[in-house]
Amino acid sequence: MKLTIQLPYHADCYTVETECQDIMDTLRRTYGMYCRLDTQTDTGAYHITQMDNGYYITYDGHTIPTDNPVQYLHNEMFLKKKITPGIFALHAGGVSHDDKAYIFCAPTTTGKTTLTAYLAERNMEYISDDCVFINMNDLSVYPCHTPIHLREGGYTVLQEHGLVPHPIEKADERYVYTPKKLSPLRMEIGKILFLTRTLDTNEIKPLGKAEALRQLMVSPITVYPITREYLVFLNRLIPYCCEVKYCDMEFVLEQIGVK
Repeated sequence: MKLTIQLPYHADCYTVETECQDIMDTLRRTYGMYCRLDTQTDTGAYHITQMDNGYYITYDGHTIPTDNPVQYLHNEMFLKKKITPGIFALHAGGVSHDDKAYIFCAPTTTGKTTLTAYLAERNMEYISDDCVFINMNDLSVYPCHTPIHLREGGYTVLQEHGLVPHPIEKADERYVYTPKKLSPLRMEIGKILFLTRTLDTNEIKPLGKAEALRQLMVSPITVYPITREYLVFLNRLIPYCCEVKYCDMEFVLEQIGVK
């Protein structure tokens, strides 16, 4: 079985060949519309073999043992500078409204995906729950419409608000689906929101220049060389940066212009 993955704004596509159905299913759930079945011979494919003690990935004459081949491939795609030159890949979720992108930056397990899913089910347009692309020349925002992967807690939150999407699939302890309403393929920046979930506080305020720059520098999904041009680009993003503390997701909805 062979699957080709072509993510947006990646210089390369990735072909995976394996007889392991679970791996193929997981890749399709992870990358959704960016996967296609492939029948052509490709000497550059990643060959995944399941063994008793894990997996082996063979590529370009090398064989690598791994417990998690899907994570290995994800690292190949994002951590080895495969992003198209001139594109800033931000580890973030996001939704759009009136052709403007609202980008959510927060550490893993702090509610970023749950908030993105909630807003998407409140009639916002889905950009991504993991990676948002920004053009470093004109600051246009581009989506990555991979499926949402909700943890149990996030799924429960949607249940409590009567917003469980259909269809939805449970796999690998996640609830997986693609929102029906997708963002445009090109947007302006509305805001870049650095999120902190709280028990009793809802507030939003602009970030100071130094803090905004610090937050931006730790938020890419891949590594960028610290050049003068790169710092100039990050400084152009600073006016869009806000700090958001929230206990109520409806408060965030209001901040992006929906009453």
